[in-house]
Amino acid sequence: MTIKYISQRAAQAIDVELMSPTGGGFSFEQLVELAGFSVAQAITKEFNRDDFSRVVVFSGPGNNGLDGLVAARHLSHFGYQPKIYYPKRADKPVNN
Repeated sequence: MTIKYISQRAAQAIDVELMSPTGGGFSFEQLVELAGFSVAQAITKEFNRDDFSRVVVFSGPGNNGLDGLVAARHLSHFGYQPKIYYPKRADKPVNN
């Protein structure tokens, strides 16, 4: 399996396009929800709930950490038992 990456600049350009009114107009909250749901779906695809029901989610104070929290919520709805470790609180709201 070959993993392909995009640059930080390309990822930022995609974010700008997705959040612009002409590029789809997704809100920050919608993008976080989509990211977290996608992560949860990927986990359910790779790890059968009957064999791997317990999941550990390590989340930090940034936007990726927020994606992890949303993924944990979805995994809980899917019947998994997520345990969340959030070792560092954000100094400011994560969506600013």
